[in-house]
Amino acid sequence: MAALSVVVNPVVGIEPPARPLLMKGNEAMAEAAIQAGCDAYFGYPITPQAELLEWMARRMPELGRVFVQAESELAAINMALGAAATGARVLVSSSSPGISLMAEGMSYLAGSELPMVLINVMRGGPGLGSIGPSQSDYFQATKGHGHGDYRVPVLAPSSIVEAVALVADAFELAERYRSPVMILADGVIGQAMEPVIPTYRIPPRNVGGWELSGADGRTPRVLRSLHLQPEELEVHNRRLQAKFSSIAEREVRWATEDLDDAEIAIVAYGTAARVARTAIERAREHGLKVGLFRPITLWPFPSEALSEIAPRLRAIVVLELSAGQLVEDVRLAIEGRTPVFFHGRTGGMVPTPGEVVDVVRRAWALTAPAIQRTAGDARPARGKPDQYRLPELGPWAAAGRAIPEPAAVAEASPETRRVIYQRPKMLADRSTHYCPGCGHGIIHRLVAELLDEMDLGPRTIGVASVGCSVFAYDYLPVDFVESPHGRAPAVATGVRRVRPDAFVFTYQGDGDLAAIGTAEIVHAAARGERFSVIFVNNGIYGMTGGQMAPTTLLGQRTTSSPTGREAASAGYPIPITEMLALVPGVTYAARGSIADPQLIGRTKAMLRRAFEIQLGGGGLSIVEVLSTCPVGWGMTPTQSMEHLARDVVQTYPLGVLVDRLKGAGAHAGEG
Repeated sequence: MAALSVVVNPVVGIEPPARPLLMKGNEAMAEAAIQAGCDAYFGYPITPQAELLEWMARRMPELGRVFVQAESELAAINMALGAAATGARVLVSSSSPGISLMAEGMSYLAGSELPMVLINVMRGGPGLGSIGPSQSDYFQATKGHGHGDYRVPVLAPSSIVEAVALVADAFELAERYRSPVMILADGVIGQAMEPVIPTYRIPPRNVGGWELSGADGRTPRVLRSLHLQPEELEVHNRRLQAKFSSIAEREVRWATEDLDDAEIAIVAYGTAARVARTAIERAREHGLKVGLFRPITLWPFPSEALSEIAPRLRAIVVLELSAGQLVEDVRLAIEGRTPVFFHGRTGGMVPTPGEVVDVVRRAWALTAPAIQRTAGDARPARGKPDQYRLPELGPWAAAGRAIPEPAAVAEASPETRRVIYQRPKMLADRSTHYCPGCGHGIIHRLVAELLDEMDLGPRTIGVASVGCSVFAYDYLPVDFVESPHGRAPAVATGVRRVRPDAFVFTYQGDGDLAAIGTAEIVHAAARGERFSVIFVNNGIYGMTGGQMAPTTLLGQRTTSSPTGREAASAGYPIPITEMLALVPGVTYAARGSIADPQLIGRTKAMLRRAFEIQLGGGGLSIVEVLSTCPVGWGMTPTQSMEHLARDVVQTYPLGVLVDRLKGAGAHAGEG
C-alpha cells in the first residue's frame, strides 16, 4: 500500500494558532478529512460545495495523497468505490443534484460493504433548483438513497466546529461497519465562516482481511454485490440487515437544550437548529417554556429518546428547510402521543426566529398541558425491532466469495505422456457457464496465460463490469472488484491511484464500454490512466437477450432492431477503439479477434503488449477483441466464427492502431 498514509500528524501543514482561525465550513470539513487520514479524494465542481474540492485540490497533492477532479459525479463515486476496495480512507463531496447521480454507486458500495465518506452540502430543489441552502435531501439520505434494502449512517452537523468533529467520526463509523457514511450539511454550513480551533482527532484504522492488495500468498478476494442465486442473495441481505440493526442499536446520537422544564420542544437539525436556538431564547423571554431536541444521526434516528420525552410535552414543533421530511420520522417516533406542528421554508429560504416564535405561540394556544392528557396517551415506547441472527455463511465470507486455488495438475510419467496443452494456473478449474460458442472462454484463457507467464497474479486487481463480462472473477483467481454498469474505468482509476504498485485491468463488453460507459473510458484515456482495458466486442447486448448495441453492424438483426440496424434511425456502429487511439493519453490501442488460431495468437501478443505498457509506466492501453455471441446472433457456433472472420472485420479492421512507445502503424503481433 505504497500510496496509503498510515500515521497522520494531527497538525500537518498547520501551525498551532494562538487564537481560533476563521474558516469556511467547506474548507474546515476538507481539512478535517485530511487530518483524519483521508488517503484519496474524488469530486466534481458543484455549488455550494465547490470550495471543499478546491481545498483538497491544493492540500492533497502537497501531502502526496490522491486527488482527482472527475469528469462527472458518476465517475467520482466509482473512483471512490475502486479506492475503497483497496482499504484506502476515501472522501467524496457533492451537492444535491450530484448526490442523485451517485445513488447507483452508493448502492454498490453498500452491497459490496465498502467504507467511504460522502459529504452532501445541500442546495434547493427539485431539479436544478437553486444554490441556496436547503434540507430537502433528508428523505434521499435517510431512506436509502439508491436502490435495494440498504441504509447508511447519516450525520448532521449544526455548526462548523461540530462538522469538523463529525468528519473523523464518519471515517471511524465507515470502517467499523464497512459501510458508506453520509454527512448531511446544508448550504449555510458549507458557506458560512466561523472561528475554529484546528484540533483534530485521528480515528484508528479498522481494516484488515477483506481489502484488495493482490493475492500474494493468500486466497483471492472478490468484492461484489451480485448474487444471482436467490438463496445466496437472501443470506447476504440478512447479514446486511443484521449490521444495520447493530448500527441502529449502538450509534444513535442526539443533543438536547433547555428541555428540563420545557413544555414545547422544537425538533431541528443543521442550520434550522441554529435558528431554533435564537427562537427559544425569545420565546422564553415571553414566558414560553421551550427547548430543543436536535438529532445528530438522522439515520439511525433517535426515536426512543424522542419517544421518552414526548409524553411530558404539550406539543412538538418541527423546523426544517424543506416542505416537511424530518417531520415524518418525528411523528413515527411519538406515535400520536403528542401534537406535532410543522414549519418549513423551501427554495433556499431560511426561516427567521420570529416566524418560529409565532409557530410556538400557536402550538401553545392550541394544546393543553401534558398533565391534562389521559394516561392512555402516555403509553410506553415500543420495544426494539427483531434482530436478525447472523447466518452461517460457509464459503461466503465478508470479503466476498473466496475463489479456490486451481487444482494441481496430475503427475504424469515422462515415458508415457507428454504435456502439450494444459490449463494455466491462473485459470480456475471449473465448468463454464457461458453459452456454447461464446468467445469469453478463449479470452479468459489468454489473460490467464499472460498472468502466468508474466508472473502478475500476486499483484493483480481486476475490475469486472456489468454484462456477461462480470463473471470474469469466476474464472480468473485474482483479486476482483465489481463495478456498476459502464463505470469500470472510474473504478480502476480509484484502484490504480491508491495502489500504484498493483497491476490493474478492466474486463468490459461493448454494451458496457461503448454505451453507458463512454464518458468514463474517454476521460480515463484523456488522463492517461495507467491500467489495461480488455474490451470484448461481440456487437450485441448478450446478457439481456440480444438487443442492439453501439457496435452492432449495419443491417444486423437483433431483438430491438428486428429488421436490421438502419443508420437513419439507429446511427452508425461506433469505432470506439479508433476514437480512443486519437487521445494522447492512450499509449497503446489495438484490435484482435478470436476467429481462428492464428488470430488468437496475434490477439495474445496484443494483450501482452498492453500489459507491458502498463508495467513500463505508460498510459492507458486498450485491446479490443472481436468475439462471438452465437445465441444472440441466431447462429450456430461454426456460423458465428465464419461471420466474425468474414463480415465483422469489414467494419472493425484488425491491427495495432497506435503504439506511442514504438510509433504508430506497428503491426499486430510485433513485440
